[in-house]
Amino acid sequence: MFTGIDEVDWASLRHAYGSAEDVPGLLRGLASRDPADRETALDGMYGALHHQGDVYDSTLACVPFLLALVASGEIADRAGIVELLVSIGAEDTGREDGVESGLGARVRVGVRAGAEVFVRLTGDADPSVRRAAPEALVRFLDEPARVLGLLRERCVLERDDRVVHALTESLGLFVRRHPGHAAGALELLTAQSAAPYDPGLRLAALGQLAHCAVVESAARALGTFGDAAAAEVIPVLRDLLGTEYAAVAAEALWSVEGNASAVLPVLIAELADGRPRRRTAAGALARLGPEAGPALPGLRRLVRAEDLWERVSAACAVWRIAGEGELAAPVLRTAWMENPSTRRTVTACLAALGPAGAPLHDLLRTELAARRRHLASPSGGYGGRDVLDDERLVRACGEVLEGG
Repeated sequence: MFTGIDEVDWASLRHAYGSAEDVPGLLRGLASRDPADRETALDGMYGALHHQGDVYDSTLACVPFLLALVASGEIADRAGIVELLVSIGAEDTGREDGVESGLGARVRVGVRAGAEVFVRLTGDADPSVRRAAPEALVRFLDEPARVLGLLRERCVLERDDRVVHALTESLGLFVRRHPGHAAGALELLTAQSAAPYDPGLRLAALGQLAHCAVVESAARALGTFGDAAAAEVIPVLRDLLGTEYAAVAAEALWSVEGNASAVLPVLIAELADGRPRRRTAAGALARLGPEAGPALPGLRRLVRAEDLWERVSAACAVWRIAGEGELAAPVLRTAWMENPSTRRTVTACLAALGPAGAPLHDLLRTELAARRRHLASPSGGYGGRDVLDDERLVRACGEVLEGG
């Protein structure tokens, strides 16, 4: 487990509190036979090497040893180490500009390099390890078809209720990360949302179907299972209208029922100052089209919001709902020029507008003619997924111009 640990120059590495020379002791503490020592060591890892979500050069140096620890069947409390790896290796989804440190990307690559460990852990003898492993599998194994097959297999074999719930959550994460492979995962979630599964699991599955980026795909999947499936999901979505997921649930409910009057009051309320999902509400209202007319006053105010992404979503909405290109176009043009990460969102808006979006088509033509990386950050950096994002942006620009 600790082969090579003494060959690392830990004193030259840093963590949140300075020199990382104490890290070998923390790593060895994770393997202690004393539960108190293991708990202290894990707390120390979070506090020093993953302080407030940050990562350091010492965090990167720890990854191979952490992977070796979770792979060892002789170590207790390995679930906590798996969760630590998931946390330090996860993308920083809190940054809407898509920019992260190069160190963060290197740490994620390091965890992904050990993804085969998580494959084995899905069948581990320890239920707590099996519970932690599915999320790691989805996040770090870059073989979507294989991941889905493993999740499907574990859903059949697993008998521990808490692990089954973790598998359900991971299916929802899989859909959001791999929309091109979503159909099989949505089928599993839809099956879990109905009898004979227990009510708790059915609610969890329905929650995943209704959650965030899964909404549209989930609604389409529910349609393929007939009215019975819709009858199951509608009450849950209505219950969610009174929660923090109100905007997401309202959009999903409209997708299933097609009744704008049932969701408009909720979405309009979500546009108010201080609400956490104003951007989501604006996007949902845009999809309602002219039926969302009563929301226009709130959307026009949101066009002038401080947050760039809220301005973009609101501008798209007022243009799609009321054809107010004179208000929306300057906002979208400015966002396009100032933050390249908005370009796919703006392009999707122009695709929905069709010929009406022509005032911004010059941006698309310029983008197609550019020889640089389309989504490179202002500093010139880019991550491992940018090539694919670039290709999608270029393809989307071409499709809009061909259709317009």
